[in-house]
Amino acid sequence: MCPSANGQTSAAEQDSRLTLRETEWAYIAGILDGEGSISYYQRKNRPSGFWTIEIANTNLDLIHLLEWRLGYGFVCERTHHDTRHKRAWYFFIRQKVGMVHFLQGVMPYLVVKKENAWKALEWAGKVA
Repeated sequence: MCPSANGQTSAAEQDSRLTLRETEWAYIAGILDGEGSISYYQRKNRPSGFWTIEIANTNLDLIHLLEWRLGYGFVCERTHHDTRHKRAWYFFIRQKVGMVHFLQGVMPYLVVKKENAWKALEWAGKVA
């Protein structure tokens, strides 16, 4: 796991980050549909698993923009052993509260990942 490197944020700054415009949610949904995944991971030897949201990109500025505007999630770099591949960064959301906020924001604009988004929200207890 790679914890986020950003520092503490004030409550006012956090609130402003969580208030995204509809166009921003649509933009983020497009990034998720094209560059991301909504996946369920089953833990070995345990009855429960967890959902995670991941967005990968070779542009670190884009990944940091997501982290900064949303105010949650964390960023990791994944290096490839094959030098033909560019360095890539991943934005992860694993906390249930952040995942629910994120999925409720992007849901109206998702196309490809909509089914898994509904499953993740249902798992989080947010869909009746």
